[in-house]
Amino acid sequence: LDGDSPGKYTDLFPTSSTRSSEPCITKVSQTTFALCRESQSVIVNVKGETERNKALRWSEIPINIAWDEPYALGIITDGIEVLTLEPSSLVQTLGNMPKVRFIVAAQQGLLYAAAISQIWCIHSVDIAKQRKILVDGKHFQLALKLT
Repeated sequence: LDGDSPGKYTDLFPTSSTRSSEPCITKVSQTTFALCRESQSVIVNVKGETERNKALRWSEIPINIAWDEPYALGIITDGIEVLTLEPSSLVQTLGNMPKVRFIVAAQQGLLYAAAISQIWCIHSVDIAKQRKILVDGKHFQLALKLT
């Protein structure tokens, strides 16, 4: 939607070069969202402009995505990848989640994922523990983003 012209819309860009993948999108902040384009997700602002030069790069085309600052979670075949945007990297892969198809952030550090016959509750590691691990690994920039 064009925020300056209520009731009108603006084309941004195609989400896929093929019709084999469904588009996925999630809210990142009050003014940005993440939009998947094949095996990448880009951050776009409310004016439709790419917000950051970096993109999230998934190992495969995600089925669905969710945002839990500073992490992006994407559903891949039988699991969920956890990525960071700055720096752009894979943090963790949550496996053994057969046929997981949906994911939603309930609050900071708490997400729910679902398959047809199962629902999972995903809790993040305690922030103090995350900070220590990140500082020990010299990932200072990411440690500062944790609130």
